[in-house]
Amino acid sequence: MVGGGTLSAAETQHVLNRLLKHVHLLGLLPLLTPVLLSCSQAGQVVGVGMPDLPLPQNFQLHFNHRDSGRYRNPLNGGLRNCDNLEEQLIT
Repeated sequence: MVGGGTLSAAETQHVLNRLLKHVHLLGLLPLLTPVLLSCSQAGQVVGVGMPDLPLPQNFQLHFNHRDSGRYRNPLNGGLRNCDNLEEQLIT
């Protein structure tokens, strides 16, 4: 160890090599590979969403993220999947 509890690059590489050797010897590498690689993959929504719940009378609900609505940002012209919250606040 060097300094206050940090490892040098060579020491870190040595520790990682020893760890990988033990993991490989135990035969866990094929089991751990999908788990370690799955962290970088994009998520997917599977199945059907929840049905809309009934709202009380005179009650409106708007979202900053919604697949059924499109909003064009007046500052940069970009499109987003959401309700136009500015319009709802003004009206």
